[in-house]
Amino acid sequence: MSIIDFRSGVPDLTHFPRQIWGKMVQRACQEAPLSAFGYGRPEGRLELRQVVSRYLYRTRGVQCKPEQIIVTSGATQALTLIAKVLLGQGKSAVIEDPITQDIQTIFKATGAVLRPVSTDEYGLMTEQLPSREESAPSFVFLTPSNQFPLGGTLPIQRRLQLIRYARLTDCYIVEDDYDSEFRYDSAPISSLQGLAEERVIYIGSFSKILSPGLRLGYLVLPPDLVERYRDAKWYSDLHTPALDQLALAMFIEEGHLEKYISRVKKLYRKRRQALCGALEQTFLGTTDIRILGASAGLHIVAAFADIPFTPALLEKLQVAGVRVYPVEEHAICPGRHVDKIILGYGNLSEEKIVEGVKRLYSVLSVAGSLSGENL
Repeated sequence: MSIIDFRSGVPDLTHFPRQIWGKMVQRACQEAPLSAFGYGRPEGRLELRQVVSRYLYRTRGVQCKPEQIIVTSGATQALTLIAKVLLGQGKSAVIEDPITQDIQTIFKATGAVLRPVSTDEYGLMTEQLPSREESAPSFVFLTPSNQFPLGGTLPIQRRLQLIRYARLTDCYIVEDDYDSEFRYDSAPISSLQGLAEERVIYIGSFSKILSPGLRLGYLVLPPDLVERYRDAKWYSDLHTPALDQLALAMFIEEGHLEKYISRVKKLYRKRRQALCGALEQTFLGTTDIRILGASAGLHIVAAFADIPFTPALLEKLQVAGVRVYPVEEHAICPGRHVDKIILGYGNLSEEKIVEGVKRLYSVLSVAGSLSGENL
């Protein structure tokens, strides 16, 4: 029996526009100037940075010039560069809790201290930010458009409070805008960066939109940080492959990216509906289930009252042919989210989603699982 894997953050790879992308790559190779075949600038090709600058202003309200953009080899490198430039022994970062375990690992590897702030259904709880009497953090890290993993969207009042805090403590804000294009019940939320470009470091990636295999992301930086990040990028890997950058620039400039997003959003909306509907119907009357973060992204969080997702229970689910991901793995302060699991749906068909929920139920319905007995 094959495993149905509810991994989050993976787009439907069967819908990757191979033919169009192939034509872009071919054209990039044929039309590229000679400079694209030599050592390039660490900040990336100007052609791509100009296109990304216009695209971000049009779709996300990001205020930046091409000179403020550093092209990276995916968002992971962007995060690593942030840690390299701004963190180290004796420094600290305020970070929302829970948040991706990989991000915690990248930041802690510098020797810096992480200062967690809880999240609720609206994202980072700004009233819990450290007092100004404490040592100022290097930055506050958050995912304001679609908090990972719980799915809150930071309201304007909290955004303004956060910007005021950053200015008073003289720290930066790191905005990870990892999948803001996929919002289903409303227009995309404008970026935090558009409210305070001098304070916000904005991270974006094309991995979760198009394909993780492309390894193309970017940083939008306050002007005073650009030179430091150019140097950090240079000593990291010199530059991101130039021909890939040129192909992506043409792909965006000719409208293919936005057409692709519009097309797959309809697909993901159906899959989201299939997942939420299957959970509600399958578990109807058996347990108190809450669905969080369904308005955006490529995953939801399902909270099951009184069911702790222990390693033993996760192993039983694996044996039953379904792989889910506990929110608790991403918690800095443990014990608050043991009843929640992350269910990604981007790369699963509706049939597999329904079958996966059935397998989930088959395990939770035995041994008293749904009545809250310990597993």
